[in-house]
Amino acid sequence: VRAAVTKKAHALVTSPGATRFYLSKDANAQLQQIVRVTSGSALEWLPQETLFMRGARARTVSRIELEDDARFFGWETLGFGRPALGESCSQGEIEARFEIYRDGKPLLLDCFRVGDGRLEGLLGHAAVTTLVATGADEIALEATRAVLEGSSESRMAATLIDDLLVVRGVAHRCEPLFKRCVEIWRCLRPLLLDRPASDPRIWLT
Repeated sequence: VRAAVTKKAHALVTSPGATRFYLSKDANAQLQQIVRVTSGSALEWLPQETLFMRGARARTVSRIELEDDARFFGWETLGFGRPALGESCSQGEIEARFEIYRDGKPLLLDCFRVGDGRLEGLLGHAAVTTLVATGADEIALEATRAVLEGSSESRMAATLIDDLLVVRGVAHRCEPLFKRCVEIWRCLRPLLLDRPASDPRIWLT
């Protein structure tokens, strides 16, 4: 999938449901998404979760290429297995990359790898998310941390790298992570993108 946001345009990209990868005995499934955001434009990348089932062999890449002062707000959420059924993501090989560039220089290079269901570093959780926003400052960081306070279903933390806000989180399932990402977006959209928060109708289908 290749797309471009032209100058002075504002695009919001989302999905009505989860992306799913199922058992593959031999071949690797591949998904590559590359979006170029030109100067003076903005992209909101708000997909629902990507789910990897038992035995999935998949490689995904989401690459956002920002030009000059282009703005970005987006996230990627990954879920492994079907926790509600007690099914782990075993016997699979997964690589999921989330990359943000500005004028060809990397702002974020996030790579998550899973081999044979080994989810090292997730403390027994089965879902992980990364949220990124450009043009952020200490005010945006503190507002984000306020949203994250008191969460019992997920473990999330926010940090600021220059003007890049990065939020990472883990949970036992995807829903709490998506909910928190949406809450952060609602809080920061007026601040970072000069637009009031209005949930896409497709999320209600």
